[in-house]
Amino acid sequence: MATPLNRKRQRADDGNGAQGGHPCKKIKSGRSHHRVSNFSPEFWDNLSKVWLTPRALRELDRRNSIRPPMTTVTPEEVYSKDLARFARHGGPDLRHLRGCPEPSLDMMASSRSSRYSGSSRNTRTTNATSFSPSSRKLSASSRGPEFEQHLQDYGIYLAGYDHPDDRETPEPSNLGEIHWDLLATRASLSPSHFPDSAFRDFSRKNTRVVLESDVMDEIVPILCGNAVIPSKKNVVFTELEPITDGTASRPQPDFFDGSHLRDIDNTVRKDESLYPLIIPTKHPTVPVAPNFFLEAKRQDGSAAVMKRQACYDGAYGARAMHGLQNYGSSKPVYDNNAYSLSSTYHAGTGTLQLYAHHPTAPTAPGDRPEYHMTQVKAFAMTSDRNTFVDGATAFRNARDMASGYRNEFIATANSRVVQTHLLAQNDASPAIANAAYTSQTAHDDLQQDIFNQSIDFNALPPYLNTDDDSQYPIQEPAALDGDPSTSFITSFTSDFSSTGPTSKRPRQSYSPPSSVAETSSAKSRSRPSTRSQTKSHWVETYRRNGKLCFNNLHDQEIETRSREWKEQDADGTSCFYWKSPKSGRVFWTSKLA
Repeated sequence: MATPLNRKRQRADDGNGAQGGHPCKKIKSGRSHHRVSNFSPEFWDNLSKVWLTPRALRELDRRNSIRPPMTTVTPEEVYSKDLARFARHGGPDLRHLRGCPEPSLDMMASSRSSRYSGSSRNTRTTNATSFSPSSRKLSASSRGPEFEQHLQDYGIYLAGYDHPDDRETPEPSNLGEIHWDLLATRASLSPSHFPDSAFRDFSRKNTRVVLESDVMDEIVPILCGNAVIPSKKNVVFTELEPITDGTASRPQPDFFDGSHLRDIDNTVRKDESLYPLIIPTKHPTVPVAPNFFLEAKRQDGSAAVMKRQACYDGAYGARAMHGLQNYGSSKPVYDNNAYSLSSTYHAGTGTLQLYAHHPTAPTAPGDRPEYHMTQVKAFAMTSDRNTFVDGATAFRNARDMASGYRNEFIATANSRVVQTHLLAQNDASPAIANAAYTSQTAHDDLQQDIFNQSIDFNALPPYLNTDDDSQYPIQEPAALDGDPSTSFITSFTSDFSSTGPTSKRPRQSYSPPSSVAETSSAKSRSRPSTRSQTKSHWVETYRRNGKLCFNNLHDQEIETRSREWKEQDADGTSCFYWKSPKSGRVFWTSKLA
């Protein structure tokens, strides 16, 4: 009977296998090993502290591979003496081995291959000195501490950073105001508009998040609500001047708010010193002067990377607001306030965090300004409905706050352009302009008296915001203090700051009453029926939609910010006053709500 054939393939014992009969592993070419990208040599040269990371070691190997070989000592010089004498003093000098290039991987691979296969055939080798790794931009998503160290070298500090010189981490001066404004209630998040079923729907969407794009498409719209604020997603800021040295990647926030390009005067946005600070791209529909940012991550995304991204974005926003704030000024002013806000949302934990960013003056002449990140709030959005409402309220209020700061600085910059153009057209010196303004102000006061007597202000409809999900209007009314003057000069000069060519003519004194009885009478909210000769009035303030409000002489609600009120002592009693930029009236209150 014939022996059945063994259909199993026999291993050929041709010397290509190991002694145990196991097939040898395929040796990978050394070329694939060198395809790992790294940062540019300029980045490593500018880094103040190099951390021991795989990328740093690869850069060290690369530099060692291209160094010229060191001169070595010939064996005759080493072994010219008796070997016993060398052994008695520790053996031969091996210092000549320093700088000896390390054997390339291709050489070792070919050696192993010949040892196992018995073949003299060598694999293709690559000259190590000719290798040039592909450089890449440093980014917040890079592993290791290099990006954070890079930011610190250029004065950009994450929240919680401890300065090595034992100085305290600066906090913005308006941090208390930010905390207060974030608490303003939103009608769109009331139980009737956002019931428990809406919260459960949010929680289900959060658990179904797979990609980062899912967060942006499913979660972020719920956080934003129906507020109408110019915004974009995932845009690279190609036109902004690098805030460091250019070796880091450009910011690309997942979501950001800005203003329409048309809102900024053409002269302002084309200013050579301001354009690279506020215009993120060349596309005309992308919002400009961004100062609110959101970075989001999916379930398994890195929270550390997200925080670094928010810090990087917020620093660019703080620089943009500082540039607008100081437009037309000969010397930049640092008021230590935060006008740039950022946020992060992590789908894995359902955590929303809010941060404020503010610049501080350089610590030494010639140094760069510093940008500091401060955590403001944090919420576990998937915990329960009340926590979600608190977090969404703070998020929407933060967007409105950033929009208010941005619009205010843009209006001020635009008004300075108008002022400059008028002075140029009239060819007037500052003294002539001041005299003309004083005459115009007196004329406006007279016209205002006539206007007040002919108009029933109680019949005028109050200024209402059509969007119930926004604190601040996109365009504020012409007269915030209830003085609907139609004078063009009065309207545009109201935005002039103290840095203009001239100051307003001094009005009558608006010192507070000297008696405590007059102070306590403010609680009665009684107002005179006619305009006071001193243009100074007592009111009672209250909070509404995150603003500090009061009623003027005509029972119209006036919205202000807490930082606009100044404190002054009157006979040992602390009082606060606010001066209208439109009419010059001064309103006093015994306490701020």
